[in-house]
Amino acid sequence: MTGRPLGRRAFLGSTLALAACGKAAQSQPAPGPTRSLKCAPFPVGASVMTGQLRDPVFTGILDRHISQLTPEWEMKMEYILKPDGRLKFDAPDQIADYARAHAMRLHGHTLIWYAQDGEAFQKLKGPNGTGPADRPSMFDDAGAPKPALDALTRVLLG
Repeated sequence: MTGRPLGRRAFLGSTLALAACGKAAQSQPAPGPTRSLKCAPFPVGASVMTGQLRDPVFTGILDRHISQLTPEWEMKMEYILKPDGRLKFDAPDQIADYARAHAMRLHGHTLIWYAQDGEAFQKLKGPNGTGPADRPSMFDDAGAPKPALDALTRVLLG
């Protein structure tokens, strides 16, 4: 607590003020939004995990106010890419199915995060730790782009 200590007069005054409120004084619930946020001229999103989609209160809020879902950790590489190289899309598929069933957009995000490079991803790295050992270089020995990369760049950049 900061400031001056509560004096005798302030203490007695606050006690009388509380007593004057009587029993009829009650807190009022905070009013919620009167309109759905889905009517906004831009996507209103939420990040979700599949466990939250089993909560009727949570999904009620999603259904009323949210127009776009972003899968949380369950769409990260660490979840999807298993140590034996298999891909596990059960949770991302559940979120995508929910979004589709409720006419919501599905927004992706960074799939490979520097701090979440599991065992399977480590196996993909080459001896210097920068990329797959068997990945062909996109550049020739002189550092110039190889023809395929050069052609792709021209197509993309016009």
